[in-house]
Amino acid sequence: MSQTRRGKRLLRKKEARARLGVGKTKFQKDYVKTGRIHLVPISERIEGVVEEELDALIEEIIAERNATKPSSRIPAARDSATGRFVEAPRKSTKEIRT
Repeated sequence: MSQTRRGKRLLRKKEARARLGVGKTKFQKDYVKTGRIHLVPISERIEGVVEEELDALIEEIIAERNATKPSSRIPAARDSATGRFVEAPRKSTKEIRT
C-alpha cells in the first residue's frame, strides 16, 4: 500500500499532545521550553507543530528507549496503612508454601 504525501502538515497543540501521550504541562515544560518542539503560529491565537518534526521527535524518544537497558527494579507496592510506596521484597515460591 503506497502512501501519498501532499506536503507538510501542521498539527494543533492538542493533537500533538495526544500523539505524544502527555498533558498540557508536560508538553510545555519538557518539549516546548527545552526546544525539542518548535511551535508555529497558525493564526493570531493558535499555535501548531509541524507533523514531520513531531514524527522525528517520537522516533528519537523510541531510539532513546531502545538504547537503554531494561530496568531490573522491582515494582513498588503501596503500604495499605500509609498509602506510600515501599520496596517489597519478593518471596520465593518455597517461602510461600511453608
